Formats: sequence, structure tokens, C-alpha cells
Amino acid sequence: DVAYFAKWWRDGFLIGLTSGNFDPISDSEISESVNSMIHSKDNYHFMIESDDQTVGHLSLIKANGGWYETQIVIGESEHRGKSIGTLAIQQLIKFAKTKGIGKVFLEVRPDNLAAIKCYEKSGFVKTQLIDHKDNPNLLQTLRMEVYLDILVDE
Repeated sequence: DVAYFAKWWRDGFLIGLTSGNFDPISDSEISESVNSMIHSKDNYHFMIESDDQTVGHLSLIKANGGWYETQIVIGESEHRGKSIGTLAIQQLIKFAKTKGIGKVFLEVRPDNLAAIKCYEKSGFVKTQLIDHKDNPNLLQTLRMEVYLDILVDE
């Protein structure tokens, strides 16, 4: 999986959609991050596959107050815009429910309308804009939340 993360974490388009941190990342930093994911006891990480090809990554990270944060990236450009992200988020919600997780949030760029639409389809609601004055490449994010105990299974 290190090769996928190396490709995605160095992709200028994806960086622009996510963290906005264009600082170079070394192979050893990527390996350390992936190793940390593998050995985490509180967090969940999934590779997203479509047509027997790895196309992205999805995580569920334990946060404060019983919350978990999710992050998703469809790293392979030819697989974006095909509802793969929506399906992955919906599968993540089902998984979180089986683990007794009741509250999930995410942060997204306010102008990433395709992602926001995906999250809304999955039950997330917009809750607040968050200013990031210390990051000139990511001035604001939109926090979206979902309470899994009130979602009705379809």
C-alpha cells in the first residue's frame, strides 16, 4: 500500500483538494505513516477497490468526546465522479455501526461540491465553517457530522 500512498500524497491535484500542504514528503515518512496505520488499535483504515483495482483510501480516526473523524480520497483520477466515494462512505457507516460508533465527522473544503454532495447522500449534515488562519493553502473547512444512532438502515 505504500506505493499507492506515495503516489496520492504527492499528487498536486489531491493535495489541493485536501490538506493544501505541498511540502515534499519522503519515502521514509510515507512508510512510517502506513506502518502507524497498520498498527493502530483505535483507528480503522481501508483501501477502496473498484474493478479489482485499488483506487483510494478511507479512514475512521478516533477523536475526542466519542467522535470519530473520517477521511476519504479517491486517488485514481479515472475513478472519480463514479459514485465510488459515496458507496465507500456508506459502507464505512455500516461498519461504524457494527463497532458501536455513534458519531462521525469530517472536514471538507467548502468549494468541493462533489464531495459535499456525496457526504449529504450518506446522511452527513453541515455544522460549521472552521477557519485555518495558519494555513494559507487551506483557509477554511466545512465540518459535517452524522449521528449513526439516528440513521435508519435502508
